[in-house]
Amino acid sequence: YYHYQLAYHLLEFGIKVSVENPLSVKRFIQMKLSKIKTDKSDSKLICDYAQQVELKLWQGNSKTEIECLQIVRALSVYTKQSTMIKNKLHGEAVLGNPSKIVVSSLNRSLKQLKKEMKTLEDKLLDLVK
Repeated sequence: YYHYQLAYHLLEFGIKVSVENPLSVKRFIQMKLSKIKTDKSDSKLICDYAQQVELKLWQGNSKTEIECLQIVRALSVYTKQSTMIKNKLHGEAVLGNPSKIVVSSLNRSLKQLKKEMKTLEDKLLDLVK
């Protein structure tokens, strides 16, 4: 995620940008079998990579696409949290004598998560339309 601000900033100024998989660059550098490991030597090897590999220009995403991606990621987090809470509620019920305050708290949390998910899903539908 850390490269996005720089990449979009450069695009705004009309500078061509390529975003590469760091693992690809790392493997390329490893293939060179260089024993020197400094910022300067790494910079030269990254430059070699850029000269030898056909780089694809990165266009970025529209603001709408970025927002959709963020919503989908948030929904994924909320879905996992919802599953955890449901599992916890089931576990409390299996105990045979669940704490009313715990069950009540978990139900409130689950209700709030569902509300947040509904809000995000509605916004996502609007954006997609």
